[in-house]
Amino acid sequence: MTQLVILALLGEVLAAEKVVRHVENEAMLDRAFVVSAASLGTDSAEVIARQCLAPYRGKKRVVSLLFGVDEMEVRRSLYHQVAKSGADCDQDYSWLAAHIKSTIQTGAPKRGLARVIMVGQNAVFSYRDSSGVSERRLFGQRDPIRFRDGGTDYEILHVAVSEASEAVSPQLRQGAIFFLRTSPRLSIRDCVAATRRLASQAGVGSVSVLFRRDPWFLERPEYPGFPAFVGGMKEITVGEYLTAPFVSCDVHPVFGLRCSGRGFFP
Repeated sequence: MTQLVILALLGEVLAAEKVVRHVENEAMLDRAFVVSAASLGTDSAEVIARQCLAPYRGKKRVVSLLFGVDEMEVRRSLYHQVAKSGADCDQDYSWLAAHIKSTIQTGAPKRGLARVIMVGQNAVFSYRDSSGVSERRLFGQRDPIRFRDGGTDYEILHVAVSEASEAVSPQLRQGAIFFLRTSPRLSIRDCVAATRRLASQAGVGSVSVLFRRDPWFLERPEYPGFPAFVGGMKEITVGEYLTAPFVSCDVHPVFGLRCSGRGFFP
């Protein structure tokens, strides 16, 4: 009986969904939508996730799906906008302090939010509400968002797909950005290896991979205003943020792989 109720809910949801984001290329899909329901529980969210993912399984290399019942919570878990003002905003980081404070005060989604990340033949489903984060493997033998390479553990916190206009050359038109948390250290050698791995999995022309040991990627608008599926978010000071180890790697079809950052190991 429960399954029938969930399937009935699914029919209503798919008929009345509001798409917040849909970026798709040959290899990747990045989609977010709002479901038409008073609430969203773990079981009903998983049924919706499986149904939405099914058409892309085996056809896309990487898929990111995000949905919930509150549009603002969905949007906040996709990207953020920080208001910088004044000519000296690069030296005056008051905007950064205000953003950190606002993020912590607003907190995690309250009404139910779900995410699916599929990489290759593996997919994981995550659910977040006021009680915390839960996670289930949908299919596959490996965890698609966590891997270990070169003595470092990596966790994919967020994926964003980009699609430029036709004015851009075909080899540069399709792109992706991965945000990764590392543990226990940040090594440039290991970051290069991880970037090559993700670029190979993504299968698009341009790939950027950002690495930190914490879940704060505040200066990139493609990162969520609140990373909903990260448990135990702790406030960070501006000083801690600006001095924390950080690496950014880009794979370009013409210029190859380039990395930069601060405070990293060789």
